[in-house]
Amino acid sequence: MRIAYDPTTKTWSKLSLKPLKEYVKPVSEEGYDAFGNPVRGGATEDQEPVQDAFGRVTRGATEDQEPVQDAFGRVTRGETEEARINRENVAIQAENDKIKQINDAVTVIIKNTTGADYIEKRNAIRKLENDNIIDKETREDIERNFNTFYTTEKVSFWDPDARAKPPSPGDKKEIDLEFYKSQVPEAVKAWEEANKKGEENLDLTGRYLTEQEYYQWHYTQHGKPSGIRGYAKEDTTITNNYLEKPTDAEKQQITDIAALTEEEKQKEGSDYEKFITRILGPKEIEDTKKYGALTQSVLKDTIAELNKNKLKESQFDLYRNLEGFSEILDLNKTLANSILGDSEVGGYLARANNKSEEDITKDLETQLGRMTGIQSNVGYNWQKWFDGKLTEKYGIDYKQFESTENTLDVVNAALKTDATKIYDSKNKKFTDAFIQKAGFKSDSELTQFLKKQGDSGSELLTSLQSGVIDTTKFEKDRELLENKIAELDKTKNRDLKLTYTGENKIPEELTVEASFARQFIDDYLKPRFDYSKSMDEFKDYMAVSKEDKNPFQTTDRLTTIKDYGQSVAKSIQPDLVDKFDYKFDTEFYFNPEDKNAPLIKQETYTKQKEKVAADWETAKTNPDAYINPNNPSLGTWAQNAYLYGINKPEDLKNKETFAKLHYQLIGSQANQTGLSTAFDGAIDPGTLLKLKFESPIYTKAQKIGTVFDEFITPEGFADTILKGIDPLKDNTNWKKLIDQYDLKETASLDEVKKAITNSITLGSAEEIRENIKTLQELEKTPTQAELGVSYIERAEDKGAEQEKTELYNVFKNSGYQGTEKEFYTDYMPDTSREDLKLLSSATKGKNPELDLSFMEAKNLREDPMGVLSQVSELSSPKSTTSTKIKTDSYFKIGLDDDDEEKILPSPESFLGDFTSILKK
Repeated sequence: MRIAYDPTTKTWSKLSLKPLKEYVKPVSEEGYDAFGNPVRGGATEDQEPVQDAFGRVTRGATEDQEPVQDAFGRVTRGETEEARINRENVAIQAENDKIKQINDAVTVIIKNTTGADYIEKRNAIRKLENDNIIDKETREDIERNFNTFYTTEKVSFWDPDARAKPPSPGDKKEIDLEFYKSQVPEAVKAWEEANKKGEENLDLTGRYLTEQEYYQWHYTQHGKPSGIRGYAKEDTTITNNYLEKPTDAEKQQITDIAALTEEEKQKEGSDYEKFITRILGPKEIEDTKKYGALTQSVLKDTIAELNKNKLKESQFDLYRNLEGFSEILDLNKTLANSILGDSEVGGYLARANNKSEEDITKDLETQLGRMTGIQSNVGYNWQKWFDGKLTEKYGIDYKQFESTENTLDVVNAALKTDATKIYDSKNKKFTDAFIQKAGFKSDSELTQFLKKQGDSGSELLTSLQSGVIDTTKFEKDRELLENKIAELDKTKNRDLKLTYTGENKIPEELTVEASFARQFIDDYLKPRFDYSKSMDEFKDYMAVSKEDKNPFQTTDRLTTIKDYGQSVAKSIQPDLVDKFDYKFDTEFYFNPEDKNAPLIKQETYTKQKEKVAADWETAKTNPDAYINPNNPSLGTWAQNAYLYGINKPEDLKNKETFAKLHYQLIGSQANQTGLSTAFDGAIDPGTLLKLKFESPIYTKAQKIGTVFDEFITPEGFADTILKGIDPLKDNTNWKKLIDQYDLKETASLDEVKKAITNSITLGSAEEIRENIKTLQELEKTPTQAELGVSYIERAEDKGAEQEKTELYNVFKNSGYQGTEKEFYTDYMPDTSREDLKLLSSATKGKNPELDLSFMEAKNLREDPMGVLSQVSELSSPKSTTSTKIKTDSYFKIGLDDDDEEKILPSPESFLGDFTSILKK
């Protein structure tokens, strides 16, 4: 019998011991047994007595047998039967001893097998072969039976029902075998080794019926506690792929506006105009018409008054040229010169009154004119006309409102300005920005105005200079001022009835409110009149066709904003490809806000905010709660979190993590939000596009402030261009400016500014300014007698300090002691103003057609009179371009003579011509 295991009875059969052989003596002869007792049997008579194994005498071998030794070395006769049996029994006993050893060894292994020690016990069996206790065949047989025993009695079969499932909605998911194996290489290695042929490990292969069961057990015991996923996470694809894009219609609107022609852009009643007026407000078109009516009416009055005085001037000039009339007309001048010359008190009076002899002469001439009734020239006080007749016609009772409204302008400017940027305490003056915003021309004008307003004005001045604004008090003051104006307005009807003629040429009767008319005077008329040096210039500011509107003359906010709106559209257009595509936004999802969205959408946003916040709180505090208690099949927050790769429920406390999960499960599903509509994961790009487009337009309109738009002077424009350029730090842009205006590299900031200013200001404005400058250089007072009745006489022109002509400076540096006037009077009495301007320009090196080498310093030192003689002989160079001056407008911006009748470019494109060089 072999060592074998019966799984039915769960018993082992051992190797059987072989029985020893037994010797039986014959009973016919008397003999002795093994203990010396006489028995029957023994040796026969023919046998000689021998000794048995115990030395006793027995019948032994027969005489014909040779003596042999028995097992104990004793001499016997041959091997008796008993001896043979004994010998064989010895061999059997030895074999039995080995069988007993094998049985005992296997028994020990079996008894000590407890389970989960298969490899150890199998190796013990194999050691028996290695120790030559058993042969290979026996070992294989024992091992096969041991496997059956181990599987039957020692292996604890794993119950698949005890498996842990990875979390999933409704606990429907099992581990994904291949995915799980990819995460547990050590377990995979153990399973593969346990299944090697001949090296099986029954602790694994015997315990789990399938590979799936093994990995289910491993996940239950090791994987899940260690946070190893049982299946691949699902992506929040709905959230990840969320993308908001502007509609084609929204994109097309920008594209269409960018492509508008100038005519289409400015067309009245167009869709674009409706779009712009929606931003500016419903009154914009009506106010623009009122503004146009005022401008048209004031222009008519101005032209009429100017023509009336020019007619008088022409008539007077006609009389002067008649023989004998000049002496009569110059009577006052002759008398004045005679009186002062004969009495020799001219110089004394001039010094005593701090005036020039010329001023004393003109004063006396005026007094004599009153006595004689003879005027030597036609004169007209345009400032008086503007302040009185014109202002009172359009701003009825203007003076009654002036101080209150000006004070209101100051208060409003303060409320719109950072308190620290109102007053420059270091230089002890108001900032230029605040002065301009308040509607004044200078620090002194603003300061003097406030001081004249009594205690309230002084208090306001102190507050403004302190750098701290009490907003509450200022708002209260504003309210009081507005009420005061409103009460004054109620005293009588000051509205104007005017006619407006638009591009359709159909007259339209309009009512212009008194407050609007006063604002027109303050914001439109005064800045232009104050800047103008002549009425021709003032007229040109208003005499601008619709096509010619520009910020240097006259434009309106609607026109400017139309131009600006198109420039914004053009800047946005390249971004329409993908810059306004928005992915899921956690912050917006939690707190959706869009003030520009329709009211119903804002209500939805409120509910979205409440729902998302409530669900997040639940997920954080009770992740095992169902995401929808009314539909448990959807699972809990923890289950769904695991499904989408959030292994730990506490990770739901992460705002972004939860937001993506929530939108995937609920926000994207209209039937889960409770609103019958999905939630928004990002702001509507149409809204952002609208903000990007409309916000700068609105800001620009607010900055302009009124329908009258800005008035940009050439000097102001030049200052703006040069504001951000430092020749020492920004050499590249500075060089571009130098090249743009063909100036020397050593040109000063003032020279560049003048070049920019001159490139804009042409025509009548430039001409009268040059004439004023020439008179000032000659130390003559600019008057209408010198410059014509169109000139607006102002004290500021009278005493202005002017740059001396280069010719005079050359001689002065060489030792000449006299004044510039004396120089030209004594040495060049017949030189005209045009000649002086030519000389001034030529000696500054601005005209390459003139050879001025004779004016070198050496020649001046050696022969100054010779140099002066050559200067006198200079003739004006031939002009290489037309000298025709545009008469309908003094602005001739970048136009050739043949193009003078073409329209001016739009403000944006116009300004762009000057600023583009700084962007190259």
